[in-house]
Formats: sequence, structure tokens, C-alpha cells
Amino acid sequence: VVPISVNFSKNTLMYPKIMSYIEELCDTYGLPEGMIRIEITETISNMDHMEVRSIAKILHNMGFSISMDDFGTQYSNMAVLTQFDFDTVKIDRSMILNIVNDVKNRTILKHTVAMLKELGMEIVIEGVETEEQVKVLAELGCDIVQGFYFGKPEAEEKFYELYM
Repeated sequence: VVPISVNFSKNTLMYPKIMSYIEELCDTYGLPEGMIRIEITETISNMDHMEVRSIAKILHNMGFSISMDDFGTQYSNMAVLTQFDFDTVKIDRSMILNIVNDVKNRTILKHTVAMLKELGMEIVIEGVETEEQVKVLAELGCDIVQGFYFGKPEAEEKFYELYM
């Protein structure tokens, strides 16, 4: 069984009955605990900190893991990491575009990865497109990399043919 990641925006999280709706869906389809990963977009940085912590606690108690999606873009900042108990941080592809040739870019990512690991978070690097990027990211200690280097999105039939 492969875990499913679902993106939630600030508006989705603020929907009054979202928690009971999620629980009902999991019960209806018999989804095992931990098989749904909720990816929170950077828009949560505009939410009330106590509200964010409350939502995170409820989601964790329901058995969901929580990911910060698109870290390193637009509104995401270090403060968000203190407000939400993320299990995983997904670093946006914009942070790795020049990782092979740009020492400054590599240094920033190296320290970001080290900090996230020290905070006990799993790290996913998005948008990997070349073997050189994979090598540099491995040297930096990145946990998981994903991107077109490994394969492009596939239609359902083709996915089953390739991976099932």
C-alpha cells in the first residue's frame, strides 16, 4: 500500500467540518491509519498560531502525518516550523535549480537540511531533474528526492503497468 498525499490550503483547513469529513472518508474507504499524508501549503503562515497548533494536534491524533509543502517559496518562512509540528518538509524545486554549480545555493540547502533533521523532520526534495542534482543532494544528506529524473506523471493504466 502506497501512502497518499493530499494538499490542504488554509481555506481547506478552516472548513468547519473538515476533520469529521476526513474521518468519514477514511472510514468509508477503509483507509489504514497513517496512509494519508496531509500536505499544508505555505498559506498557513497567515493563520493564527494557536489555531494552527490545534489543527496539527487533531490531525496527529487522528493518525495523519503532516507535511509542509513548497518550503522555500513565497510565504513559507522559518517561523512556520515553530508553529506546526511537521513530520515532513518538502523543499521546493526552486531551492535546487542551481544546486550543482552554485556554492551559495548549496550552502543554504546544506544548512536547511541539517536544521530540519535536527528538528526531527523528514526531508523531501521536489523537482529533481538530473543525476548531478541527485548526487549533490545525497552528499547533503537529503532523505527523499522526487522529480522528473525518476519519472513523469503517468495515466492510471501506465502507472499500474510500470509499478504494480
